[in-house]
Amino acid sequence: MAVALELQPLLDALYDAAVDPTCWAAFLNHLTRAVSGEAAALVLHDFKNVSSSVAEQVGLSSEGTLLYAQHYYKLDVWTMRGRESPQSVLTATSEQLCPWSEFRRTEYYNDFLRHHGIAHGIFSVIKRSDSDIASLSVYRGRKGEFSDTDLEILECLTPHVRRAFRVHSQLGRLRSVANGWHAALNAISTPMFLLGLSSRVIGMNDAAASLVSKRDGLLITKSGISAERASEAHQLRHLVKTATAASSNTAKSAALKVTRRSGSPLNLLISPAPDYVEPESERKVIALLFVSDPDQCPLPAPAVLQMLYGLTSAESRLTLHLANGQDLRGICDEFSITYATARAHLRNIFQKLGIRRQAELASLILPLASPPSRQR
Repeated sequence: MAVALELQPLLDALYDAAVDPTCWAAFLNHLTRAVSGEAAALVLHDFKNVSSSVAEQVGLSSEGTLLYAQHYYKLDVWTMRGRESPQSVLTATSEQLCPWSEFRRTEYYNDFLRHHGIAHGIFSVIKRSDSDIASLSVYRGRKGEFSDTDLEILECLTPHVRRAFRVHSQLGRLRSVANGWHAALNAISTPMFLLGLSSRVIGMNDAAASLVSKRDGLLITKSGISAERASEAHQLRHLVKTATAASSNTAKSAALKVTRRSGSPLNLLISPAPDYVEPESERKVIALLFVSDPDQCPLPAPAVLQMLYGLTSAESRLTLHLANGQDLRGICDEFSITYATARAHLRNIFQKLGIRRQAELASLILPLASPPSRQR
């Protein structure tokens, strides 16, 4: 019963940390108090790249965590013994891993831990593979060894910590993907929209957000992306539906001019999205909408093509040269590749971009990037 009472505030703090990385310190504080510890840390060991880091900690000095990451992780007897253990899920006290009579003579203790007031620990391996370990650790110095009750609390908590850490890692990857998409979209100075079913806007870059904020020609309504003029709005909806046809054989790119009150009409290009274009939202992106002014003839950075369409570096270079009107055989000479290799690249490019002819390539690629710099 006592353990159950201890766990509730810990679990509340833990699952807060799973979805909000800033809450890990609060969880570690709760855990430290629950087992009467003096410090705690979430430690990541990467054996493949021979490195370790303290992802989060409470009660430890910044100098100590830096020294550990730079050197002393190599001497960490507790981690070495934990890695050698045949148990897939390991929860243990420091004395179970290395008896005090032995540990007190180690270089790890005498050169490092003793100077930082640490002599005992209690540990839980929350992620483990041949190449890495993530462990939850609580430390003590003057208070002595951890008790069986302390170990029981950590054992009860471990399945929840493993689950929370898995959720934390998955969300971290999604945030990374989202940040990558945001950076990729904003590498394109031309306004770009990611569209879902019924013309719904799933995402956009900063240039697109700036464009629709003016409410001049192109709009975002409750029904999705639209045009200010009713006839153009109807045509836009039809073209998006055509571009997002269920069958990849019938889905195709389409262009449209949208009238503005403040200047020349906007050129819109609606293109079916590659199957893998899915940002952090669960709503699937099924079309890409690019907007450009008629006097711009930009070329995108290769990195943008690689992010949007999954092209390789070589395929991106070839795509840019073809979009700029260069001949395939001339490109072969410039790149020092065979014509057969260039044709193989071209087949892959067509497949990834969802096009069948080289003439379609320029209309799809040219609207993607920055306008040419003005001559001074």
